[in-house]
Amino acid sequence: MLKVNATPIIANRIKESLIFALNFFKYHRDNDLSMNTEYLEPLPIFFATNGIALEKNENWNRLFYDEEDANVSYRILRGAFKALEDTPMELHHKALSACIFNIEELLKNIPE
Repeated sequence: MLKVNATPIIANRIKESLIFALNFFKYHRDNDLSMNTEYLEPLPIFFATNGIALEKNENWNRLFYDEEDANVSYRILRGAFKALEDTPMELHHKALSACIFNIEELLKNIPE
């Protein structure tokens, strides 16, 4: 069986997941709410007060057809992280704003 190039589909799934996380953080910031990032558990991203990091996550892997597709998603994300701008110093103690900044930057770096 011939497998189609799934890269655009995988990139779209990454974007949709990042958009969900972006809206999650914006909602909590705009409504001055405390938050629990467990709701973002499938994302292979560690959120910290001064930035974010990529980390493998079995829950993320389960969102894809097979291990090969999951690995493609990590390659796409690694590329996006490499192009990520540093978190501005003024956001280092504003966790929600730092996460929003970093997710917006990641989204810019995900290929079409």
